[in-house]
Order: sequence, then structure tokens, then C-alpha cells
Amino acid sequence: MTSQTKRRIISSVSLGVFVIAIVLLTVLFGDRLVDLVRDPESFRQTIDRMGWSGRLLFTCLIAAQVVLAVIPGQIFEVAGGFCFGAFEGVLWSSVGITIGSAIAFLLARFLGLRVITAFYSEEKLQKLFFLKESKRQIFIAFLIFLIPGIPKDMVAYFMGLTQMRLHVFLLISFLGRLPSLILAVLGGTAIQSKNLTMGIIVVVLILLFALLGFLFYRRQSKIKQQKNAIDIERTMNMKNVCFLGDSITRRGYWIAEIFEHLRKKGIRVWNCGVSGDSATRAIPRLYTDCLSRSPDTVVMMFGMNDVGRDLYDEGKYGDEIEAKKLARLKKFDTSVRTLVDMLKRAGCSVVLCTPTPCDDVTPGAAVVNHTNEGLARCAELVRKLAKELNLPCVDFFDHLLPRVGTEYQTLPDRVHPTPESHHPMAQLFLKTLGLIDAIDPTPFLPMNEDAQARFDVEQKAREIEFIEWNQMYEERKDLQKSHAELAALAKRRLAAARESGNEMQIRWYSNYLSIVGNRQLYEEELVRRTVEMANS
Repeated sequence: MTSQTKRRIISSVSLGVFVIAIVLLTVLFGDRLVDLVRDPESFRQTIDRMGWSGRLLFTCLIAAQVVLAVIPGQIFEVAGGFCFGAFEGVLWSSVGITIGSAIAFLLARFLGLRVITAFYSEEKLQKLFFLKESKRQIFIAFLIFLIPGIPKDMVAYFMGLTQMRLHVFLLISFLGRLPSLILAVLGGTAIQSKNLTMGIIVVVLILLFALLGFLFYRRQSKIKQQKNAIDIERTMNMKNVCFLGDSITRRGYWIAEIFEHLRKKGIRVWNCGVSGDSATRAIPRLYTDCLSRSPDTVVMMFGMNDVGRDLYDEGKYGDEIEAKKLARLKKFDTSVRTLVDMLKRAGCSVVLCTPTPCDDVTPGAAVVNHTNEGLARCAELVRKLAKELNLPCVDFFDHLLPRVGTEYQTLPDRVHPTPESHHPMAQLFLKTLGLIDAIDPTPFLPMNEDAQARFDVEQKAREIEFIEWNQMYEERKDLQKSHAELAALAKRRLAAARESGNEMQIRWYSNYLSIVGNRQLYEEELVRRTVEMANS
């Protein structure tokens, strides 16, 4: 049994246990909830007669309300004031909400996105994704909990998908919820004592806070949408597109799926990804590998090789390491800006993509690695540049990070996505650029026979350029050597690799020589298949 299969089994069993727990809670406490709504006074008397066990039951109901996420919490908060008065109402409601919030947070952290979508649609969750990228995450989360009218239980689940620590989350959740909780409890107290004036004041204040919450929530949602807003007319006019990136671009099935979609619209597409490439190394090859194809649009995704993944191995932290991390990020930012400037001066429209995340959740790594911390900063730099220059931005990092280990899987290297995981990447790209109306939730759509054959031919043709740029970079970048000269160099390096027993270089140069010998055949096959697909 593979580790991926084991993960899926564990995730499915955990989710099943969670669903069973919800059913049991409903069976055990469902009649209490009906009593609360139907006859509040009878409910109060029952709780009062039970003494401390009644208070424990009420606390459990409050916690269950947060976890179930479909029952309005204000009902219980008002009930707390109605049953216990102001002080005890606030006390037991706070304890129950804190326990329920912790459970929701931990369920999301350990079971992932699947547990949240049992209650909320992904469209609703997308409106909260601005929290993940904000430098003021703690402050904004506190404001969300502070203002009534915002779905706080959904936020409790969502924060489990972020890097926030549990104790920090519980603190801001408690402090943020406290003012509205006090108002709701006072409302219950006013109902019990039949104090009409207090009741009116409480209702007015709750409505006022709710209005502020609605306006704040809508404003933040619009900011998030505007961040990725693009000029749809510009994308509809694409005719010749280059995809510039590293190995995730070069050998990506997400690229193949996008290519098939764009080709049906009569758009020419080119894969200009190079394995091991970075934004810095893409600068000297930009003309010969990309601009020489006269693109009107260039899609660019870097970061995975720019960030310096080894710097994030656990145990390497320190002042010197931090300085190296910052230097890498600064170099990445400068190089991406240089590339964008070169492309815009060449008259190209630019589409920026944030890097994909690494798998940092699957146990069993030889060395614990925190590269996602650096990739998050790379993604933030890309978003910032996109906002400055009003460029479209496909936010792979933001979209895929909550799905790592579940909907988004990687190969054993924890970097490259599995074939199944390329489909959501392609769908996100097409949706962001307005090329499709909605993301297709189908887990994986394998290519048909013709498309697969074309993809294989493209990859073989591209492999020649990959080896020349990646393994014979110094010789290739001066543009003086021909393919024949580079093939002779590859033969010499293959012989040296066999002598030294360097298996990786043996694979590189053997592959290169086997392909370059049939270069013309591959190019002819590519042209033939392109014509066939255009005619069909």
C-alpha cells in the first residue's frame, strides 16, 4: 500500500468518525435544542434543577453549536443570560465557545479542507482567503471576531488552515467574541427580567455592530476579488502565449490541459519551462527561449528554486541563515521585476503566477522542512507586483496550500505535484483568466490518446532545450554553439559520467543524445499532430 493510499484512508476514516460524532451529538442533544426554541422557560427550569450538571450540559451545547456550524450561536448566548444571568451566562458561554472553537480549529488543521466543505461551500471560503496572505492576519482576524454579523464559526474552521498557532487563535477568538457575547447575554437577561429598555438598547447595539460587520466583510471580499481582477478583453485577444517557468511548468500536465483549451480557441502556445530554473537564470535566456517566438502574452511562474529550500531545513535557523533567506527573497523580487520590465518593453502582456506549495504535512520526512514559509513570502512579493502594475495573478499558493496532503498531492520529493494534482491547477488558471466560468471539481481528467501523444512529442522536443540550458548552461548562453557542437560536448560528458559513476548525469546526457539524434523526426511529428488537431 502506497503512502498516498494510506493518507487517503486515514483522512476518510477521520472524516467518517467526525460525521458519526455529529450524528451522536444531534441524537443526544437534539431534544434540548427543540426545548430551548419551543419553551425557553421550561428549558431554564430544567437547567436550573440540574445544578452543576446543567451548566456542564449548557457548555457542551455551546461547544457543539460551534462545531456543527449550522446552528446560530446567538440563540445559545441569549439563552445563557436567560438561564443564568449576566455573569454566569458570559462565563459558561465563553467556556463552551472556546472549547468548540478549539475543536473546529484542530479538525481543520488535521483533516484539511474536506471537513470544512461539509458545512460551507468553497465559494464562501474563498472570501476568507485574504486572511492567509495578510501581514495583519492577527489584527484582521480579531476584528472579524469582534464585529457581529460575520460567520465566526466558519472563521474558526478556516484559521485551522493557516499557520496561526492554536493559543494565539483562542486568545483573539475569545477577546474578539467577548463584547458581542456580553450584549447577547444581557439581551437574555433583559428578556428573563422583562426589562424592555435594556432589551431595546441591546438589540440596537447588536444591529449596529452587525451592520458594521457586514460592511467590513463585504469590503474585504471585494478587495480580494479586485486583487485577482483582470482585463478579460485582454485575455480574449491572446494569440501567441509563452509559459515561462521551472520544472513544474516544463513537465506539467496542468500546462497540457491549458494548451488543449487554448488551442481550441486558435491560440498558439509554447512551453518555455526549464527544470531547475529560477527567475534570475531566466533573464539571460528570455530572448532566445521566449521572446524569439514573438508572444503577445507571457505567463510566468517562479519561486520554487529561487527560495533556497535547503535553507528551511529544521535545525539551520540562526542569524546567518535568516540573512541568506532574505537575500534570496530580495534577489527573487529583483529578478521577477526585471523579467516583467523586459517583457513589457517587448510589448507583451504578462500573467503572474505564485509558486505552488511544498508538502509540509505528510509525516515521515528525513528532515523537517519549512519551505512554505519562504514560498509564502515569494507569493506575497508576486501579489504585490501584480497589484502595483495591475497585472493578472493566478494565486496557486493561496489556493493549494489548504489542500496540501488531501486534494493536492506531491511526488515523494514533496515539490512536484502528482498527475492528479495538475488538474486543479489548470482549472484555477483558466477560471482566474475568465476562460471558464467555474472550476470543474472532477479529481482528474486524463488526456485522450491524441492529446497524450502530442504532449509526449512536445516533451521530447523540449527536452533538448532543457538539457542545453540546464546542464550546458555556460556553453549555451553565449549562443555560439550549434546543436551538433553541444551533442559532441554531451558525448564527452557522458563518457566522464560513466567513468565517475554519476548516475544522474548518465541519465541526463543519454536522454539528450537519444532525443537530439531524432530531433527532426520529433519536430515533424509535432507539426503533423498540430495540423491534425487544427483540422479536427
